[in-house]
Amino acid sequence: MKKWISILLACSLCFLAALPAFAAETDSTATFEFLTEENPDYEEVTALEDDILQKLEDHLSSNGAKLPDGLTPDYTQAYKVYTDTPILTMDTLKESDLRAALEEGTYFWVIPFPDIEGKSYNIPVCYADSEWSVPYSEECDSAAELSYVSPAESRIQELPEGTYTAVLVGGLRFFSQPVAVVFQHGNAVYLVQSKTPMGLEGTDQQQQQLAAEGFSVSDGIYQYDKVAQAVKNAPPADSEKIGGDVLNAAYLNPDSSISTLWIFIGAAIVVALIIIVVVVFKRRRPA
Repeated sequence: MKKWISILLACSLCFLAALPAFAAETDSTATFEFLTEENPDYEEVTALEDDILQKLEDHLSSNGAKLPDGLTPDYTQAYKVYTDTPILTMDTLKESDLRAALEEGTYFWVIPFPDIEGKSYNIPVCYADSEWSVPYSEECDSAAELSYVSPAESRIQELPEGTYTAVLVGGLRFFSQPVAVVFQHGNAVYLVQSKTPMGLEGTDQQQQQLAAEGFSVSDGIYQYDKVAQAVKNAPPADSEKIGGDVLNAAYLNPDSSISTLWIFIGAAIVVALIIIVVVVFKRRRPA
């Protein structure tokens, strides 16, 4: 009996000793990029503080509000959003290639101002064409709606255990808001919606093909490669369409759409032949 107790104690100690290593290997947190003093953009962004506060003051004035005395930006909460780089149409899933393409494009440092007289504001500081600017301000009804990072991080925490990194990307076709591109083992694996799940067309079965394994479409967590393939297969954007494009999940398998078309054509031919046979039969039928 003592021998078995000793064996059980030894196994228990081994299991407990292994717990820290196991936890380290299954960290599912993603690292978004926040503005720190060590960041190369820090001096460029903070040099525009007067423009940032002026843009905020102009927006507040339009709402009949005033800029609070002594208000300064909290740069530690500023986060990076890449935009206007169509990475979903690139023929690669490699993290290094996608990040390089994003860095060569346009990006914003989004500076949040929570809860000013009942409303909250985002002031983006933009880097485009080798120049910095403060192009506009964004109003939110509450501080809870202010960040694109927080809801994206909440969804990323629902992913299978693993180590992930992520970037926020806006301006992608079919997406009205920034999304998180989530990387694992050097490749883009997931596309995670920030605030609102992506609108989709197509059958429920077709839409589910885009969702990450173990999730439904409404969870806002998609397979990056499947969404990218559907976007690449989509027809060119219609410039006259109001309200933007909606991604049809059937674009993932365009051959199925062609097959469906031929089914309809075949059915139409069969119906036409039946009508012709009936008409001919009636004409030949003796009176």
